[in-house]
Amino acid sequence: VIIAMSDGKLHAKEGEKIKDWMEKNISSLDEKNQKIYKTKYNNAFREMFNECKTKKVSLTSIINKLKKLKNKKAEYEAIEMAYKIIAADELIASNEMKVIDKLIKLLNLDKNEIEKIRDQNILGLEQENLSEDNLLISLGIDPKLSEKEIKEKLTIEFQKWNNRLNIVDIKNRKEVQVMLDRIALARKKYK
Repeated sequence: VIIAMSDGKLHAKEGEKIKDWMEKNISSLDEKNQKIYKTKYNNAFREMFNECKTKKVSLTSIINKLKKLKNKKAEYEAIEMAYKIIAADELIASNEMKVIDKLIKLLNLDKNEIEKIRDQNILGLEQENLSEDNLLISLGIDPKLSEKEIKEKLTIEFQKWNNRLNIVDIKNRKEVQVMLDRIALARKKYK
């Protein structure tokens, strides 16, 4: 909900992704537990929605609760769900990327796994006019790195996506080209 509300609104498609996730998680339960967990999920959703509307939500406190579970799978699932929510409205908003970047840093997860999750979920999505920092974040690059490190990361990203361009089918080429275009845009700043 925090990711969905990071732009100040809960879009219908984002709400649908959250609803789908809740339904998936309770579908394997018996009828009695489905009712119990449906109520719990709905209450948690409303509470978080209201906290986001009033700006009283703390991402750090939520992440700390998740970390206390000591369940890496749940942490990766949270990241995947965040990217699915970002992708729901087919537009990457800069506020969403800032929140997800903070989420990733707080959870301290494997960067290669995060990269796979990011690439699977945001490939080919449009982006609003992003600042330089948000463009780097959307490519999985920390804008606080030195210029030299950013150049190295951009080179790695370019090689990765350029290699994919040669092996994907025609249907997916456009999406890969979008990523190459983003990299080219970021590289202009770091010649």
